[in-house]
Amino acid sequence: MKNIITLGCSHTAGVGVDYKDRYVSILERHYNLVIKNLSIPGSNSAEVEKVLIDYLQTDRPDLVIAQWPNPFRRMHWYNNKKENENINSCGSTFRQLLKDSEENFYRPWLQNIINATTVCRFAGVQIINILLENVDKQYLDQLDKYQIKLHVDN
Repeated sequence: MKNIITLGCSHTAGVGVDYKDRYVSILERHYNLVIKNLSIPGSNSAEVEKVLIDYLQTDRPDLVIAQWPNPFRRMHWYNNKKENENINSCGSTFRQLLKDSEENFYRPWLQNIINATTVCRFAGVQIINILLENVDKQYLDQLDKYQIKLHVDN
């Protein structure tokens, strides 16, 4: 494998960690690889999907490692400026969506994972989907319906 990319949020970007200690750097050393880290600190699942699709417009990696950010992150635009929200930093719309149902966050999150995996399959690109936290089994079961394995941190 020559062309490997990683996608994700600050965990994959390595925010707050020495370059040599990022998990991407450890994979590079262990397997003697060069990995393009396209992660965006603070990103959400929609951004991960977008970065992947944009990248596939110009290149075909041999492998994609997609680290999916927490489902309770979202992006919206206000006065032509992108704003990221999460449970700790959000506006009234986010709070109302959360109050109404967690599904308001899990549905689009799952759809982003399904879309990214489907695009990779059509492009003949192998994808490994990971989540660096736990998720309820019901969401893993929903992905299983599409033959998608999400590797989680148990």
